[in-house]
Amino acid sequence: AGTTVSDIGGFTSAEGLEVKHDKGSWYGFLFDRSSSKLYRLTFGNSLSNVPTQTEIGTLGGLFSGGAQIRLVKEGSVWYGLAVNFTTSNLVRLSFGSDLSSTPTGVSLGTLGLSGPRGMAVQWDGSKWVVFVTNYSANNIKAINFGSSITNNPVIGDVVTMGTGSGISGPLGMSVGEYGGNWYGLLSSNTNGKVYHLSFGSSLLSAPTISELGSVSTVTDVAIVKDGLRYYGLISGSSTGIYRYQFGSTLAAGGGSLELLGTFSSTMGSLFSHRVVKEGANWQLVGMSKVNKKVSKLNFIDQCSNVSMLSSTGAEPTGVSYSVAGSYVVELMATSSNGNTASASQQVTVQNSQAPDIDFSTSNQCLGSVSTFTSINLSGDITTYSWDFDGDGIEDSTDPNPMYQFVSAAAYT
Repeated sequence: AGTTVSDIGGFTSAEGLEVKHDKGSWYGFLFDRSSSKLYRLTFGNSLSNVPTQTEIGTLGGLFSGGAQIRLVKEGSVWYGLAVNFTTSNLVRLSFGSDLSSTPTGVSLGTLGLSGPRGMAVQWDGSKWVVFVTNYSANNIKAINFGSSITNNPVIGDVVTMGTGSGISGPLGMSVGEYGGNWYGLLSSNTNGKVYHLSFGSSLLSAPTISELGSVSTVTDVAIVKDGLRYYGLISGSSTGIYRYQFGSTLAAGGGSLELLGTFSSTMGSLFSHRVVKEGANWQLVGMSKVNKKVSKLNFIDQCSNVSMLSSTGAEPTGVSYSVAGSYVVELMATSSNGNTASASQQVTVQNSQAPDIDFSTSNQCLGSVSTFTSINLSGDITTYSWDFDGDGIEDSTDPNPMYQFVSAAAYT
């Protein structure tokens, strides 16, 4: 079930939500669109904590109807990108090396925006691409920032997508990659549709847009890769939270929208959400626009057959499984610029134990042949490999070999 983390105080019309982890603490950022103020929520070491709410404000009038914010880390510096619904412009923030600091900001201009309300920011390996959903114009703007988020894009760096495709009142957008190709999810609020976007190998290419299904009052979307499978998590402000199961790829087709629940007491009127992994569990952190609450939905890892569910070590030790079978092991890594990537492999744990083994030896005198006798009570050993002089080279494969040492020493 959903859990209320905090009531949002002082908000008239909450919009936008970003959640990030920095230096051992979790942070949330969101706007009150009516007052144009940006707020920070400091959760501390767990998203289950009641956050401290801090008013960052309008930064001297830089925000006017703030609708969405996204945070990225480039090098050691945190940057924010935010859109204003009222003035239809894009703003860049700089927090320095710490998300607890008060940011500075600059307007990057309108760049063809028209009532922007949603964003997705993606590094494709060579450049930053910022997607902005144009609520009033029923399309998407893809803005090429090039190799650094500190670059100032011009109108020639902007690509318009989705015009005439049926998109109506776009809000949330999420982007993911599979097999060298890029895909996206888009919530179309006015007509209650969820759309799938297929970009091919370039995020700046005109995507193929297809309908995945209908969700009344759909607001936000998120693409999640869990193990070897991909999912879409979709929220509708009056209908609840849905899951779309893509399967092993992000290509459209074959899936259906599954209602996970309405969670009306804690997550009703959900307008924005972010999906993050805390330890072994995925957390959907959502913001309710009408109820003025920040809540979370915990997707608990159900694996009880392993000695530890997660580790932050580069080479974790002490991992053991109590039941044989196939398990998906996932490695998530974060680069110096804040980008994350994951790799998953399926490992097979066999219901086998190492054989019992010992040996005895006779005639350990220099110049004489020593006889080694293997001892195995279970009788299940099929091969042997002896290394008598410790040089890493196999000396015999016999069960009971003989060997003559050429110098006196202690051998293992």
